[in-house]
Formats: sequence, structure tokens, C-alpha cells
Amino acid sequence: MLSSDEMGLLSARSGALFLAVAAGVLGGCREGEGSAGEAVSIGVLPSPSGANGCVASAGVFAAPVTPTVVPLAGYDAGLAGQVTAAGEGEVLYLTAADGGLWAIDVSDPSAPIEESLVTPGVIDAYLSILGAAHASALGGLRVLDAETLVVIETANDCLLAIDRFNSNTVSLFAGDPASGAGYLDGGLEAARFDLTFESQPFVSADSPPEVWVADTNNHALRRIYTTPFASSVTTAVGGVGPGAVDGPHDVASLDLPTGITATCVGLLLITESGGHLRALDSLGNPLFGWEGGELSTLAVGLDGPVSPLASAEEDTYWVDASTGVLKRYSAGVVDCPLQLDCGAAVAAPSFTPGALISLTRTPSGALFVLDASTSTLYHIDN
Repeated sequence: MLSSDEMGLLSARSGALFLAVAAGVLGGCREGEGSAGEAVSIGVLPSPSGANGCVASAGVFAAPVTPTVVPLAGYDAGLAGQVTAAGEGEVLYLTAADGGLWAIDVSDPSAPIEESLVTPGVIDAYLSILGAAHASALGGLRVLDAETLVVIETANDCLLAIDRFNSNTVSLFAGDPASGAGYLDGGLEAARFDLTFESQPFVSADSPPEVWVADTNNHALRRIYTTPFASSVTTAVGGVGPGAVDGPHDVASLDLPTGITATCVGLLLITESGGHLRALDSLGNPLFGWEGGELSTLAVGLDGPVSPLASAEEDTYWVDASTGVLKRYSAGVVDCPLQLDCGAAVAAPSFTPGALISLTRTPSGALFVLDASTSTLYHIDN
């Protein structure tokens, strides 16, 4: 017999299938798009270890490096657009304005191939069925498995599941869009989050994978797991108000966490709007089943770090939101890998200071940086 959580998910997924059929009426298609329910032509299956973390080398940059613009014709990032890589192949997924979502093949960054995966208006129609009060605003996203993306929806404080290969197919993953912002653990549809444009998910390499969420306004890291037998949202760290207390996970505190990544040695790295880079170790391994651990501070005084990304060499990259400069943490040292002089780089940023910036890495080792303020995607080669 199905649990109430599983019955709710089945109901939500039935609604998703309905929208996949009706999306042509609800949102229509732009020139060059497939019709609702038609298979999207680009994208490849991720490897079992395709988590956001140490899957590929980030490359060694011979500074100075000038990022190049990837020419995009139809993409509009809106207020909260972010980017993630497919895990295998040179394919990116980008959240867009008005609840849209794009898949972009960047095998040749000078001539990308763009596909609209979700047409603007489709997610709004779906959320209205669930009682949501606000128009959608899609933010952080990750590949969940061979078929699905998990996407943060910030306006109604929930997470959505998006079919990677069939356009306009969406379902509720976790949260209660009818209730909006809040803080509550428990069943997937009863759980409450308080998310911002900067909030990001992380997908573990467990089977089935777990989804971790930087629940920014609740100052917490939340874990979402789904199995055939049980599904739940729990708080791993924080949720007791803002703070920067290190120590065991059940007493440590966070201050506006925004991004999450993982290193190959099993550290979960968290950036905070308060300017900290924190590390959560594990009695097990965050990539393959977390069993509790301790939180420690690696660096302080950073300028609004967002979108952390770990490399196979145990380096961690992010963009300082206040300066627009790409930074790197390596062996206890913070530097600026694209510039010869990190101090001078503050006066000549690569990306828009104060903008929402996100970055990802493809299996080739190239970095891609999305500047939401200008809807510009940059390519940084090895």
C-alpha cells in the first residue's frame, strides 16, 4: 500500500503528464522548438557519479585569462537564472525568465545549439493547479538522474522535477507551493523551505541519489531522500537561526548558506552570504551516504561567494558576488586564477559586480559562468 507521501507524488506526477500533453495550449512553442511532449534532441545520460563535485578536472589556467562569450540567441536569464552541466557530454541546462528552462549543447562554444526544454507559462500553469500564489522564478538546478533535473523554484519555495528529454514535463519534487515560505521537516509535500535566488541544490552519488538544499533564509542544510519505501525532508545542519558556530552537525549553525559542492575526499563545501566558506565532513562520505559529521570554517571575509565548484585537484572555485571576480581556494590559500594580481582584479572584474553569478564545469574541464544580470554565458577554457 502506498504511503500518503507516495500517493501525493503520484498525484503530482499525473498532473505533470497532463501538462506535457496540454502545454501547447498553455504556453505554445516558439520557432525552432519541439511541440509539447516531443523528445528533446540534445543531452546525454550522466554517469552514476555525475554529482556536482569532483567528477572532472577544472583545468590549470595560465593567467591572465579572458572569458569568451557564448553567443545565445533566445535565452533570457531573468532574475534568478542559473546553469548546470549534464555530467557527461558538453550539454548545459539553464533556468530562464518566466519559468522557462533551456538545454544548450556547447560542444562548440562559438556555435551552441539551443533547445527550449520548458516553455514559459507551463510551470506557472502547473503550480496554479497546486495552489501557488506567485508566478514562478526558477533558480538553482542539478541533474538528478538519467532522466530528471531537480530545480529550485524560489517564488513559491519548492523544488520541481523536470524531464530532461521530453519537453514541458514537470512535477513537484518537494515543498508545498500553496503554503510558500516556511520551515518544516517531514513528508515531501508537507515540507517547507525559505529559498532565495542564490539557493542551490546538490545531488549526491548515492543510489537512489539524495538532494541537499542550501535553505538560505532558514540558515540550514536540508536533505531530501526518496526510496520505494520512504521519502522525507530532514535538516542536516542549522535551522536554529543565523550563526557561524563550528562543531558537530547537531549543534553547528550556518549564516545564509547559498551554494553546495563536494570534494573527492568527501567534504561537503558550503558558501555563505556572510562571507564564509565552510566544510562539512562525514562519518561516512557525503557523496555516498552521509552519517553525520562536523562543520568547520575554511575561509572568512569573502565577498559574497556564490556557486561553489570543486575540482578533482581539491581546488574550490566560486565567484564573489560583490566584485564579480572568480576566486579559488587551494591548500588554505585564496587566489584569483584568471588574473595575474588578485588585488588588482577587484578593480577590473571579469563579471558584473553584485549580479547573480553561477558556474559549472563540463567533462572536458571547461568552466562556464552565467551572469544573470546580462543573460550572458561565458566560456573559460583550460
